[in-house]
Amino acid sequence: MAFKEIEGINPYHVFMASVFGGLANMGMMNQASMNIVTKQAAELMFDFMQSKGVMSGVNLEGGFDRPKAQAVLGLINGTLELVGSWEVDVLEDGYFRMRVDSRTCRINPKGVGGGEIKGNVCPIPSFTATLINKFVGFEMVELQERGVEKIGHECHTLYKMNFRP
Repeated sequence: MAFKEIEGINPYHVFMASVFGGLANMGMMNQASMNIVTKQAAELMFDFMQSKGVMSGVNLEGGFDRPKAQAVLGLINGTLELVGSWEVDVLEDGYFRMRVDSRTCRINPKGVGGGEIKGNVCPIPSFTATLINKFVGFEMVELQERGVEKIGHECHTLYKMNFRP
């Protein structure tokens, strides 16, 4: 197993990705268990980010559009530096899709963590949805798939927006 260099990667990224990859290699981690673990991690991360004043400055009143989606996800990624390249597509009927360039993902259990994993074991979808929900104070974002859909070098995650608490 060889270390994969990605711009902006730090020892904490490598540690997280290799733990996830190692657990998956031992058959102890799949996307369902990853979603449970990362939901709990996001709840603790929210408390940490809130205590550091990171969660102020983004106003979601008046609906959720592409600039607001990118602002919230940018705040999360700017603080944690999980990925280098990502985009948000706001779709019809309250859906939005986050696209991550997997070559820039710093916590990828396969690419960074060396996991020999069949299928997906991505920490980002559930982690991101939970952080957004904690940020807005209600279950505004609902993950529509268990994990990601890999299309070329992109990982796509579909979310549904619920605008009423």
